[in-house]
Amino acid sequence: MIGNKNEFGVELVLSPNHKNRGFARVWFGGKFLSTIYDEIYIKSYLLNLLDDIYKCEILDKDFKSFSEKHVFNTMNKYNEHCDSINYLLRGSTFTDCFVIFCFKTRGVIHLVWKKRENYNFPDVIEQGDQIFSYKITEEKYFLLLTKLKFEICKFI
Repeated sequence: MIGNKNEFGVELVLSPNHKNRGFARVWFGGKFLSTIYDEIYIKSYLLNLLDDIYKCEILDKDFKSFSEKHVFNTMNKYNEHCDSINYLLRGSTFTDCFVIFCFKTRGVIHLVWKKRENYNFPDVIEQGDQIFSYKITEEKYFLLLTKLKFEICKFI
């Protein structure tokens, strides 16, 4: 484990045959938004995902007084009409089992995600069908991201 599951961290298991590939699970607030059962390229999949979160778009609407369910459903509804396409985090194969929205408001990065239907990875099933959310300041995320990248790059 690199970082902290309850704040922001990455669980990483390198592939024994390929130095730049492995299995990773990204954690925010004690919940994950990727599966550890899908082998990925560490630099292009994992590190790009973490960078994309940092570079997410600014959202003018203030969702501070709304539930995570309301935020997710609103973003998902707009996504169907391409209005929130900029806030949909695409990730890669290890995040395909989740619908993930990411945006910034006033220096805070917001993540809200939910499992997609029909994904049978054991960890994804165990986490359940509820909607999760996490907030972290841009500054704190950047500091933690820098540390995570440094630690990850030691292994690959």
